[in-house]
Order: sequence, then C-alpha cells, then structure tokens
Amino acid sequence: MIQPTRTTRPMTLFVGAGIILATIACQLQLGGPSAPEVPAIDPPDSAQALDQAWDSALEAAEQSGEVQFIVNESQLNAFLGQRLEAGAAPFLIQPEVYLRQGQIQIYGVTTQAGVEARVHLAIVPILDSDGRLGFEVASAEFGPLPAPDALKEAISKVLSEALTGTFASFATGVQVTSIAISDGQMAIVGKLR
Repeated sequence: MIQPTRTTRPMTLFVGAGIILATIACQLQLGGPSAPEVPAIDPPDSAQALDQAWDSALEAAEQSGEVQFIVNESQLNAFLGQRLEAGAAPFLIQPEVYLRQGQIQIYGVTTQAGVEARVHLAIVPILDSDGRLGFEVASAEFGPLPAPDALKEAISKVLSEALTGTFASFATGVQVTSIAISDGQMAIVGKLR
C-alpha cells in the first residue's frame, strides 16, 4: 500500500476541490425575477383557438370593415409554448405570459452553457404611421442583471416577426388603429385595407 506523502495530500485536496467547483459551475443558478402569480392553466387547444379567433375576426370584418380581435393570457401562453417548442433549441423554457398594465410580460427560464437564470421580458406593442403592429422590449432581465440594449433590440425584432408573421393579415390586409392590454387580455382594433 502506498503511503500518502506531504506532496500527494495537497494534490489530492486540489483535485477534489477542482471536482467540487466544476460540479457547482455546471449547475450554477443565477436566480432572477419570478412571475407574480401562477398563470392560468392552458387548455391544449388554446393556440388553435387563437388562430380560429383571428379567422373569425377577419370574417366578421368582411361585413363591417372593422377588425376586432381579443387575445387572452391562456391563448398567448399556448401560442408561445408551441412556437418555442418548434425551435431546435429554445432560448426560453417554461414561459408564462401575463397581459397587464399595457404590456406583454413574459417570465421563463433560460439555460446557456450550464448557467440557468430566470428571465423577465416586458414588451409593449407599437404602431407605426401605416397601422402596422410591432413589439418592442421595454425591459429585459436575465438573472439578476438587466439585458443590454442590443439584446433587447434583437428580441424585439424576433417577437415582431414571430407574432405578426403568424397572422399574415397584420402585415398586409389590416391597418391596426388601436391596441390595448389590461386585465389578462389584449384587444386589437383595425380596419381592412
């Protein structure tokens, strides 16, 4: 049996400490903002209901010329969940969508290179002079840190393309005249072009 010497003990301690630190680093959780409450339970067909509601709003608009579309938190939760699952490696898992105080607030978890952090995105809808709807990230927190402006701009662009691209008529056939977000719902009013 080999007897430990004075030089092998520090080496053993050093290797052991390295293994412990590597294990901790692989599971580093930065924390971050938590959702304000438990979201509404999403029926599995809520995302499909969102598509059907949009089609119904367009059909009704053919008679009146005005589009009225109301989306609730449950529908947006299901929609966002499906969009993120469709991607190869979603940047956000366990998303929770809240429609409050004029904002779309999204909470979730992101994992990058073994580091996990809770995320909060506060998104405001914007209308340009032609009545096109877009979305802008007003604030973003990743773990305990605010996101840099370049990242907020990139997320804004992706969200605008994803949300307005899903409903192609936003881009071509509908001029949005107003949008309001409050008490778990988002109402979009517009007119056919």
